[in-house]
Amino acid sequence: RRGVSEACRLALRLLPAAACRSAASCASSPHALHPLDAAVVFHFAQRLFECLFVHSFTARPARVPVFVGGLSFYALLVITVMFSPSSARQVSWVSFALFVAGSAVQVWSHRELALLRAKTTSYAVPRAGLFRWIACPHYLGEIAVYLSWALANKYLGLLALWVAFNLAVTAARTRSWYAQRFPRYPRQTRALVPGVW
Repeated sequence: RRGVSEACRLALRLLPAAACRSAASCASSPHALHPLDAAVVFHFAQRLFECLFVHSFTARPARVPVFVGGLSFYALLVITVMFSPSSARQVSWVSFALFVAGSAVQVWSHRELALLRAKTTSYAVPRAGLFRWIACPHYLGEIAVYLSWALANKYLGLLALWVAFNLAVTAARTRSWYAQRFPRYPRQTRALVPGVW
């Protein structure tokens, strides 16, 4: 690998904190591990695995404000999950299904992007699966994951809104960049929501 991304560095720092939270829950009572704790640990582990074994990063120095902002965001996420009262955490079949679907879309999209990058040294337009309809299905998957957490814990609502806003803006920029760089980029391909936007 030519470099390690900021997301990977964040996952390396915060996976132990999330794992400790889950371990503390189990230690206090064998039946106390909340599904939301497990989902957060799973998500961090998934991101760490992808950073180490799926993605291929360019060697760019980490920008300090971006790094500090990302670290602060993930720290706030872990702290919110850790200190939310159990009464605020209500996992439903809807939140569970949304988490599984979002995670699956994200894993598949990251794999497709990695395969595409392995085939060429320059940028190329992904065209498989959801990439036929939207420019950034991996962002849609990430939004679904955070929305599932917000449905399971009311204290995560603002974090989920921030993720949705941030990734929607980034998806729009990505789609615009594709359209400018690749003249034959399909006009019907939307930024984030198939057939809508």
